[in-house]
Amino acid sequence: PPVLLVQLHRSLELADEQHGRNWGGRAAVLHAVGHAYAVNSELDKAITAFRDALALEPLAASTRFLLSRALAENGETSAALTELEKAAKQGLWVSDRLMQGSAFEELKHHPRFRAIRSKMRSNEAPRDNKSDNSKK
Repeated sequence: PPVLLVQLHRSLELADEQHGRNWGGRAAVLHAVGHAYAVNSELDKAITAFRDALALEPLAASTRFLLSRALAENGETSAALTELEKAAKQGLWVSDRLMQGSAFEELKHHPRFRAIRSKMRSNEAPRDNKSDNSKK
């Protein structure tokens, strides 16, 4: 395995030994482990790490997004869409550009995916509108 994964796992093990399995920051380390596994196409391990992170921090929409992408890349379409829906409901917004080139590309015509993208677009922060007279 890549050096980064070995280091992350060792850090996780040491912290677990010292503090138990619910120490502050554990979810962030699990998120990083999951991301490293996903980058290395070890999707089953990535999915497990993301799920473990979400068990500690269920409102981590970015972790949920990466879980949904790993699930989609692993061919688990229904589970991927379910996680992406949850992330959108949590307020996640992801640009079209970031969605390109991933397993979501194959889902772009799926009705559930289109509804999720619509929800995400509504989550986008409003842009500063120069013609907005409501501030007068």
